[in-house]
Amino acid sequence: MRLPDPTRSQIVLIGVSNYDSESLHDVPAIERNLSGLQDFFTRSDTSIVPVSSCVTILNPPDQRAIGRLLTQAAALAEDLLLIYYAGHGLLGPVSEDLYLTVSGTGVGDELPFSALQFNQLRDACLQSKARTRVIVLDCCYSGRAIPGALSEAGAEEAFLGQVKVEGTYTLTAAPANRVAKAIPGHEYTAFTGELLTVLRNGISGGPQLLTLSSIYRELKIALSSKGMPLPQQFGTDTADMIALGRNPQRTAGANDHFPAPHPTPPLSLRNPDLHLDYKVPPVPRSATERSEILVKKPPCWEYLLYASSLILGLESLESRWLDYQAGRSSASHPMTLVEVYRYSERSVDQVLKITEGIERWLSADLQIRAFGARGEPGNAELIMDMAARLVGVYEDYLEWAMAFRAIIAPQAASRLIEVAALLVDKPMKTIREFAEEFATQINELNDRFEASGNGDVDINIDLMLTVEDWVIEEYVAQMKHVRDVLEAGEGGSRP
Repeated sequence: MRLPDPTRSQIVLIGVSNYDSESLHDVPAIERNLSGLQDFFTRSDTSIVPVSSCVTILNPPDQRAIGRLLTQAAALAEDLLLIYYAGHGLLGPVSEDLYLTVSGTGVGDELPFSALQFNQLRDACLQSKARTRVIVLDCCYSGRAIPGALSEAGAEEAFLGQVKVEGTYTLTAAPANRVAKAIPGHEYTAFTGELLTVLRNGISGGPQLLTLSSIYRELKIALSSKGMPLPQQFGTDTADMIALGRNPQRTAGANDHFPAPHPTPPLSLRNPDLHLDYKVPPVPRSATERSEILVKKPPCWEYLLYASSLILGLESLESRWLDYQAGRSSASHPMTLVEVYRYSERSVDQVLKITEGIERWLSADLQIRAFGARGEPGNAELIMDMAARLVGVYEDYLEWAMAFRAIIAPQAASRLIEVAALLVDKPMKTIREFAEEFATQINELNDRFEASGNGDVDINIDLMLTVEDWVIEEYVAQMKHVRDVLEAGEGGSRP
């Protein structure tokens, strides 16, 4: 996952909001589409390219005006070439070619001579040396806009067949744009409005960077919930790894390429009602001893129960931890280089989802409910559930790493597999250290109560899950290496 190189990327935004022909109605929202996208892509806090590299053309009078811009941008782009079009998309009445209309476009027999044939836009992309080429189509209508020209099924088949451009990622507003996407009175067209919402507001629980694939998934959910036609994506094996912005709903990690797990709030425990004549037993190290704690409920039984549940839960996974330490894996799973690359992207998202659950299970509110407010008893069931959830995160990390190591892939991916498994290495060790440190502090409570003089003791242990910088840097480097191999046309078969 990466942002484009701003000095080597080009964006072309094309929109047609006004038409000369009475057969094609105006779409005022498209003008705002272009200004909204241009503002996002070039504004100082969200820019991915400088203003000079984002060209906007509104209501081009003919296809030649578009052609000049496309040719120039395609020649300049070396990293990202992004072409966005919003307007009426029509299918020719005879050849069924897809045409992107301009202000002077006519319908019927005039169409082929007065609109931009999609093949011309496609050819501009294919001739570009840009590393990643992206086409975004927000076409308001398809061939169905021409009465009797094509059946609905024929329109969809013809439309989809032409927008699948080899070596290019294409995102369209709908399968064949079968219904109008511009709702009267709305600021933007439906598709572009949701696209801008995702870019500006980000994705809750999403990755650090807004990749094309993550944007597409969010668009699909948002448009579906509003009863709108679903967007479509067609892409190369690697193009959807490019990002169009940072996710404002995530805190920046040690490296923008890898979304570092959120830190959890500190676990602060306090029991000011204990007195010097109370004796806290040691943390139970067996299930039997833990059961006695629940029956007798000695001083600080809530904290004893939590520490014991953590220790016993982690000990139950010790054999798997030793396998992980020894570099062993689960059952082998052969993959092609492409499959490894895509699996790696999806798997990183899984790590983030695993990690994010910890915040909920160590929140200050839940701690009070579990351990009890001042002078109140705790909730044994909730305490044990809290411990089980943290142990579950540790177990999920183990399973994730072992599954990665089980991949059998071409040599080009061997280092990626090795490094990817280490992404959870430090988080797992941190959870183990947290459990032991918590147990140690509970075992020292008697001495600390005596030293305090008033029976008040605070226990503060931070659980901060992070990934080591060198692992992130190496992971990003290996993802780039695999992507370069793929783009060179190598490594497609299984080992």
